[in-house]
Amino acid sequence: MMIIWFVVIGVLIYYLFFSKDNGKVNFPGSKSPEEQLKERFVKGEIDEKTYLQMKETIK
Repeated sequence: MMIIWFVVIGVLIYYLFFSKDNGKVNFPGSKSPEEQLKERFVKGEIDEKTYLQMKETIK
């Protein structure tokens, strides 16, 4: 009975922390690089040229 709980907890942790894109770790509340880059552009931290270059680089 105890082993079943360990399996259930393990599966839950796996689905919480691993995204479906190539097993990359996806912590709850974390933002993708694209989202972070978009925020920097919207805040005016980087210009459009830099934004487009960086966007191409991270793809």
